[in-house]
Amino acid sequence: MTTEEKSEWIRQLKNSVDDLSSYLTITPLPKDAIDIRWRLEVEKMALAFLTDEPAAFPDGWRLVPVEPTVEMINAAQSSTAWDKVEFWDGFYDDKAAYQAMLAAAAAP
Repeated sequence: MTTEEKSEWIRQLKNSVDDLSSYLTITPLPKDAIDIRWRLEVEKMALAFLTDEPAAFPDGWRLVPVEPTVEMINAAQSSTAWDKVEFWDGFYDDKAAYQAMLAAAAAP
């Protein structure tokens, strides 16, 4: 894709995002509002991709590897999660282990 083509895509997406956002301010909302909201989100993601803006994650969310890394597994095993392990009931603090793994996950 040439620089000019990319600029044109960005321009068109910005216009479309503005138009769709305006459309969703209509009261009452049209029957196709759900489809329009979905399209708006897709176009926002495409615009973010083309403008090299990082995708936004909801508060409390974080991008992590699909498979845990060695560092993440080591963090889980050395976390306080194992302090609660009782051989007779098999209790394990999953939340503590998960939090330790997230803390050890490398930032993308």
